[in-house]
Amino acid sequence: MPHSRASGSPPVVDTEARKMTLNDDSSRITINPKFKHIWRKIDIFILPLVTMIDALYALDRTNYGNARIAGLQKDLNMTNAEFSLALTFTFIPYILMDLPVNLILKVVGPNIVLPAMLTLGSIVTTFQGLVKSYKQLLACRFLLGLVQGGMSAAIILYLSLWYPRDRLQQRIGVFTAFSSLSGAFSGLLAFTPSIVAELGFTATRAQLFSAPPVFLTFIGQSSGGALPYSISLLMIILAVLISSYLSDRFGIRGLVIMVSCVIMSIGLALYLATSSLHVKYGSLFLIRGGFSSTFPALQAWITNNTAPFTRRATALSISTVMINLGGIFSTWLFGFISKPPFYKEATIVFLFFTCSTLVIAGMNLVYLSKQNAKKAMIRATHDQSHGHEDEEPGLGDQSAWFVYAL
Repeated sequence: MPHSRASGSPPVVDTEARKMTLNDDSSRITINPKFKHIWRKIDIFILPLVTMIDALYALDRTNYGNARIAGLQKDLNMTNAEFSLALTFTFIPYILMDLPVNLILKVVGPNIVLPAMLTLGSIVTTFQGLVKSYKQLLACRFLLGLVQGGMSAAIILYLSLWYPRDRLQQRIGVFTAFSSLSGAFSGLLAFTPSIVAELGFTATRAQLFSAPPVFLTFIGQSSGGALPYSISLLMIILAVLISSYLSDRFGIRGLVIMVSCVIMSIGLALYLATSSLHVKYGSLFLIRGGFSSTFPALQAWITNNTAPFTRRATALSISTVMINLGGIFSTWLFGFISKPPFYKEATIVFLFFTCSTLVIAGMNLVYLSKQNAKKAMIRATHDQSHGHEDEEPGLGDQSAWFVYAL
């Protein structure tokens, strides 16, 4: 990975290409072929690397729920509260490390920060498999959160230095999709295996149904007539990639988020309303698909609409902190506050927050549209010969020439 960040200056492609997407006339500007060549090289050499890093992290983020089904809780004599506490021990350092990692990324360089985090995380993960007591597990989970905290936000921040605003979400969508694919080997969600197990399936089938990889589909069919759930996983990945493409192509970040929230709401409502185990299980794909499509759009929306670098790094960190706070809340909500097998209270809470996200996204869309209109009026009355050169430097997204992505 290039080390152009250590000096504190963004790469040339970030500075020059972003000018082409800064104003309303960007769609009529012919892109310099050299930028397309650079982006193609980044797609080939850098995007797969950061995708692999995030996919490896996804394997560990999701294996805790699977380990519970495989006997971890029983082997270490943990109560439900102790199991939830161990998860909480992971999220606390996650939250503490988000902002420092993003700020260090520019000073030290992503070529050092990202591999170092991956290496340290791999070491801790290896020792996690050797724990013999609950205290050792707590220590490992805390250290794991400490060395992994901020990774997802750091990757998005790193990609934003290379790609212009109207090409970013597709790249975020790629590593999000592959994270879901890697989760196929370790559970699509940390709590999904536990939920599926509570629906009455055995431990083996709960693992299978939580993450339907292609090569396990036929094992599931031969051992009990499981449907080809790999198709559902493929649909989730396609939903992420297609929604990301449409969001970049037509500049509809807010609309993608709102539609994804509607899909999630339908899935949650189905899970809450039906008594059929098959329908409940099927609703998990709507929930997961909606969430997976929301994440790239939300992160791209935040990244697109915050400048300069420090403000963008802080905004992404706040977003990740909120996600991890939700993880802590979910840790205690499932199984401890909301009881199995159907987690009624948890589903109601999730439905409320999903609907709230839908409303807030709509309100933000209206607000940004009004701000763009105000900025257009300022530009219309400004000295067009000098453009934004007459403005005070360092305004970032407060500049009249910075048009918010919708």
